[in-house]
Amino acid sequence: MLRPVVSIPLPSSAHSRLVRSGYRSLADFSECQSPPDLPPPADPPSVRSAWTLACQLHDQPHFLTHLPALDALLGSRGLPLAAVCELVACPSSAIADLCLHLCAAIQMPPRQMSAVYIDSTGSFSRQAVLSAADSFCRQHPDIHSDIDPSTMLANIHRLRVYSAHELLALLGSFDR
Repeated sequence: MLRPVVSIPLPSSAHSRLVRSGYRSLADFSECQSPPDLPPPADPPSVRSAWTLACQLHDQPHFLTHLPALDALLGSRGLPLAAVCELVACPSSAIADLCLHLCAAIQMPPRQMSAVYIDSTGSFSRQAVLSAADSFCRQHPDIHSDIDPSTMLANIHRLRVYSAHELLALLGSFDR
């Protein structure tokens, strides 16, 4: 007697897919060919310790956030340049305002660089950026040059992601 496919310990959805595909018993699998052996990957991923990563991060250039308490927490160096900084907080904790402040801070002298804002919640708005940039310029007249809020808005590149898969694909596309 042939053992039916539904007797294999699998989820019911897998059973129904196998039956729809024409597999009724375990004997039906004997016609399947096994996949060829795959060659080992050309370059195995390198394993780096947390200490190695911390040393690499320490050697990167940084920029000040112009928030004294945050800069003090970050060792008076600020955030690293050319790095992905993930900021996570509870809902309604003004994390979006902090991100916009950082996007404005990177555009101030001496750096005057652009920022990439990866928006995973849809909270990015033009008005909020203009308000944050205007607020930043008013709070820091000593470092404010001739940059106006609309110029700051033009130097913030918003990338909207809708899923973790999109986020990982986006992060994988950035040059190291």
